[in-house]
Amino acid sequence: MGKSLIRNPLGLGLWLVLIVPGPVYAADGVLEINQACAANSGCFPGDGAGFPVRISASGSYVLTSNLTLSSANDTAINIVSDYVTVDLNGFEIAGVNVCSGGPPPTCSPNGAGSGISSNNDGILVRNGTIRGMGDHGIFLGNTNFRARVENMRVTGNRRGMQVNGAVINSLVVFHEEWGVLSAREVRDCTVEDNGGTGIAVTTGEACLVSGNLVQRNGGDAGIFITGAGSRCVVRDNIVKENAAFGITAGQRSVVLANTITGHPSFGLSITFGGYGQNVIRDNNGGNANPQVTGDGLEIGTNVCGNDTTCP
Repeated sequence: MGKSLIRNPLGLGLWLVLIVPGPVYAADGVLEINQACAANSGCFPGDGAGFPVRISASGSYVLTSNLTLSSANDTAINIVSDYVTVDLNGFEIAGVNVCSGGPPPTCSPNGAGSGISSNNDGILVRNGTIRGMGDHGIFLGNTNFRARVENMRVTGNRRGMQVNGAVINSLVVFHEEWGVLSAREVRDCTVEDNGGTGIAVTTGEACLVSGNLVQRNGGDAGIFITGAGSRCVVRDNIVKENAAFGITAGQRSVVLANTITGHPSFGLSITFGGYGQNVIRDNNGGNANPQVTGDGLEIGTNVCGNDTTCP
């Protein structure tokens, strides 16, 4: 709240304090977002009452309460400025979509609303939970690939995340469609029980997919890398019991030190790339060997079933 001082009209040397609505700051100039200001007045200049909360200035923002939405078509936070940080501060954004059954689940009522949405550059989202959204949990679609998501739990939305950038140390589970789409870096995440592909990089950009647990997802593969010139490194992941392939990697990607088990199709399908130090077992009805096309090359010892000589 802002304050304005007004001289006492009786000339008695007293001052009246008039409280003027304004943005609320947390420590160090960080602007607060909470259910009360979102619903009633708007949380800061450029934002009106009701959802979405509209962020139109660069800077840091923090949740100081949960945000609860009443429609699957509502977005909670819409960012229309570059270089914004949104810290959920341990709170959650909760919509009305309910996902059940499966895996994969069926979600209803699907709609157009996302937890956090932006097409701007340099967006960072961290430290909280987003669930029950009619569309994406998080949508950060700027094509400069400088978005970042850290320490998030994204669950039970129609779609998990579309993040053109990095997704780090996050839980992405139980969505009707995909888990993580188009991220150039996915590290130390759990991506499971989604109806579509677990992790998909389809932009033709270089990428790193490392240290993830990816299991029981639908779609084309647990981890799906495609696009001309992608040249990705896929390493140290556990990829288990996804609906089709375990890892599909094209365009001169390198696949190293993954454990890939329990897929009805090939555990690993690689085109124009190299693979080594992987354990590839119990895929394709007992045929553990990878599918290698183009100039795909074994660059280190792999364990394919009980055989250390893979094609």
